[in-house]
Amino acid sequence: MIRLPLLPRDNEHAWDRQRSDIRFAGVHIDHRLPWGRVEAFAYDLDESDVPELPTRDRDIVTFGGRYASGRSAGAFDVEVEFAWQTGTARSSVLSSRDLDHEAGFAHVEIGYSFPVGWLDRIAFQYDYADGDDDPLDNESNRFFTLFGARRFDFGPTGIYGPFARSNLSSPGLRATFSPAEHIGGMVALRDYRLASATDSWTTSGLRDHTGRSGKDLGTQLELRLRWDPNETWRVEFGAAFLDQGSFPESLGSRAGDSTYGYLQTRLSF
Repeated sequence: MIRLPLLPRDNEHAWDRQRSDIRFAGVHIDHRLPWGRVEAFAYDLDESDVPELPTRDRDIVTFGGRYASGRSAGAFDVEVEFAWQTGTARSSVLSSRDLDHEAGFAHVEIGYSFPVGWLDRIAFQYDYADGDDDPLDNESNRFFTLFGARRFDFGPTGIYGPFARSNLSSPGLRATFSPAEHIGGMVALRDYRLASATDSWTTSGLRDHTGRSGKDLGTQLELRLRWDPNETWRVEFGAAFLDQGSFPESLGSRAGDSTYGYLQTRLSF
């Protein structure tokens, strides 16, 4: 869909318009085994420019797999996921030069579920997504995150959402807890760095082609609390604090540290 109007002014309004210049298709296989769950997937993205919405004219295939062991009290569990992309993509939105695209992504998680007490589970996580080292070569090596939510791994989205699965290297710790009946929570601490110092921080657009600004994006602390008073009603509070790293500071970013909070409720019927 093309969301219209593109540049709203004077309270202008317009209906969104469907377009066929972006085609996305795929297959996903999920199989449960006695020792865990195995998944395999392949997705194809084919997009072309239209006058209202220039794109990088990507024609790429993403394929990969995921393994997740079962979770049980008093035991460790593991999750491993990988994806690889191949195809072609323009060097930029305004360019007409096609580049060979090759990029990868990996996620590893090792957790432990506690048998008793209010602490449910603690896990170590690591995510890596390729960045493009050389903007002047004939290759595109930045992993495209395609579509989907980032909420599960990288914090709240909405007007926040500073991180995406692209040019990223991020280790972290996550713990879930249940201090009382109908109350659950999560706290996560993650360090964020660029996978390639010469590529951009994709969600901000900041880039140092020389790589001299380093890779440190910052450290994020996230908290979430949920209260389920009954089967149909949920109240949730969340917050995230980002301690800005040396990379944006060296490029003159005035954003500084960020604090984001939200309160939401959901009623199911």
